[in-house]
Amino acid sequence: MNNHYRVMNTLGEKLKDVRGATARAAFAEMLGVHPNSLAMYERGERLPDIDFLALFASQTGTPFSELLSLRLQNGSNEAARTAGQSGDWSVPGLGEQAMDWSPVAEEPGEGLVFLPLYAARPSAGGGSLAQPDDVVDHLAFKGSWVHEELGRNARDLAVLRASGDSMSPHIQDGDLVVVDTADQELQNGRIYVLNIAGALVLKRLDFQPPATVRLCSDNPTFPAAELDADELQRLTIIGRAVWRGGRT
Repeated sequence: MNNHYRVMNTLGEKLKDVRGATARAAFAEMLGVHPNSLAMYERGERLPDIDFLALFASQTGTPFSELLSLRLQNGSNEAARTAGQSGDWSVPGLGEQAMDWSPVAEEPGEGLVFLPLYAARPSAGGGSLAQPDDVVDHLAFKGSWVHEELGRNARDLAVLRASGDSMSPHIQDGDLVVVDTADQELQNGRIYVLNIAGALVLKRLDFQPPATVRLCSDNPTFPAAELDADELQRLTIIGRAVWRGGRT
């Protein structure tokens, strides 16, 4: 493994440089990913998720902040190329105070509200880069349950489907997660959907004084990712996870 860190223009170059002369198959096995996935990361054909970067940093000693910066740079470039413009981007409607939809009752007296289900899947493990997606469906909930049990305003809620198993056993791969997009104040020990370097992640927060936040997985096989004060400035809060539902 090459421990001599030089300036890299892309995240893929950095990953390949750190791997050095180590065979890709052996290196991928150490990281718990398929060699083909590692090859695509190194060639820049796919951006790795935050869990992979945290594991890579833990296993190789590479500063997580450096990997995150490169991912942010590469993710912004890819978004600009895809959209034909530069600048930051996020999933439309998520994290904005003014939502472009309104929950409605299915029938008078039924008291149902329809929460939007987004196609974007926040990574709770091996998720992929979150691309801008529209609402793909609406899920019906009783308005009284949303108000009394969740204590939330239905207008602020959105539904996402979790991807991966890093939040297992609390949140499983494929579970539906209701997110309160108005809950923007980070609290210790709570689970949030965050946009980090262009990727949606679903993580539990652990505040470490004086100014560090750890993005923690409930699954102990996934290492935590630490963000300092500067890195927190590049984090977009989508909202707090307030309910999950899935198959038994």
